[in-house]
Amino acid sequence: MKDKFQFFTEIGVVRWTGFTADSLGSLLEGLRDVPGSSIFYHLHHALFHRQRLTLHYVMNDFARWVHNTLEEKPLAEKLASVDPLQFDSIRGAREKLIRYVESYIGEIQVFPRVPKVRELYFMELRSFVIPAQVEVENLNDFINGLRRLGRGAMLHHFIEARYRRKGKYHNDFSEWLETYGAKEAAQKLDKLNPYLYDLETLRDKTIDILKAYREKS
Repeated sequence: MKDKFQFFTEIGVVRWTGFTADSLGSLLEGLRDVPGSSIFYHLHHALFHRQRLTLHYVMNDFARWVHNTLEEKPLAEKLASVDPLQFDSIRGAREKLIRYVESYIGEIQVFPRVPKVRELYFMELRSFVIPAQVEVENLNDFINGLRRLGRGAMLHHFIEARYRRKGKYHNDFSEWLETYGAKEAAQKLDKLNPYLYDLETLRDKTIDILKAYREKS
């Protein structure tokens, strides 16, 4: 008998870390000092809780704030180029963001400050992982299970998995699919860039890949 796949989901509360930025200087301080969960939130969660963005340079909250509020477009483009797919840890992404800001400000000692209402608030998500009450052992049930899932389950299995997995695949679905015998589908899912979509669209793309594999097999 093939192993079953247990879906999990996340629930959580977004809260302020106590850090704010009103200039390039305080942005740099925040990037250095905030918890890793805040870096993760602004690179990932915030993106998936708003409509899909069409401009690459506003793909994460740091780039968006630097572009729209500070109007430092060259730096915004640099920050937007920090692709989470390049890193297997939040530390790596944090260090890249810091290097870009440090390089940009150089020897500047005085930074223009924005009004309080336009400050960047460094937020974080305190989350809890719980069983989603969906357990499957075949491809049809897996597809139906995906249809029932919300944002939390896709975030856990497809996004956060990248930072806790050390195996062949970057998401939980692909590992199970290979065990099930659907290696081609597993590889296609692993190549799917999750940062181009909102979570509902990502789920639909995943289902399309699995349905195409099922029809082909």
